[in-house]
Amino acid sequence: MNNGSSLTSLLLLILPIGLVIYFVQKKKKGSVNTVAKKRRDDDEVWKTLKSYIKKNSEVGKEIIESFVAKRPPNDFIDKSLSKEEILKQRNVLKEKQNLEKEKKKQMKKEGKRYITPEQKELYVVLFTTRNPKTLVEDKPRAIECQVVNKKVSKKDFEREIVVTKTLDYDEEVKWILPIKEKEEAQFKKEKEKKEKTKSIKAKFKFKKSNNKNSNKNPDSEEPKTTNNKKNNDNKKSKNKD
Repeated sequence: MNNGSSLTSLLLLILPIGLVIYFVQKKKKGSVNTVAKKRRDDDEVWKTLKSYIKKNSEVGKEIIESFVAKRPPNDFIDKSLSKEEILKQRNVLKEKQNLEKEKKKQMKKEGKRYITPEQKELYVVLFTTRNPKTLVEDKPRAIECQVVNKKVSKKDFEREIVVTKTLDYDEEVKWILPIKEKEEAQFKKEKEKKEKTKSIKAKFKFKKSNNKNSNKNPDSEEPKTTNNKKNNDNKKSKNKD
């Protein structure tokens, strides 16, 4: 939902992870001051939620967590499900296609042109709010948003996020949670990898620094050896005398 962001991020047990759904954005719980500092003017999700809260007469409430997932296409069939579930999905899809064909025929008889509906860009946003004074959290909520390109001139369009409806959180979380868990696991893995790389670089830098310091200080063993040699020579000379 956010241009050029990890909405590639933001991103929570019945349906498996095989769904073609894209993580857009994720916000973790934290103090409002910390979260507010990270907000940007182009943060579409945050702005949309703030606008939604304002319209619901909940001005002042904090958004402490949000996760966004894109809905799969209407003709999407999840092949990771059981054969029985896949068959059900195919039958539902076939029924929709047959209804569409019948509608086309009917409109043709009436001399009308049938226009195939455009695939809408829909997202489901799961979010949690709280009272900033009491710190009491509200029940998690879910809303559906649509991205529309609003024409502002002959050539230019402007992205606009429209809240289409409120959703049943418990129903939506069933398919979003596996996506969220997978995303968090990936994030944790990448974080551990970065920390490991950082640690290796720090050790290498420390070792390199020690080598430089040892090269600057002359080795004290050689002079000792020379002095020992001179002492031995002196002893031999005295013995000869």
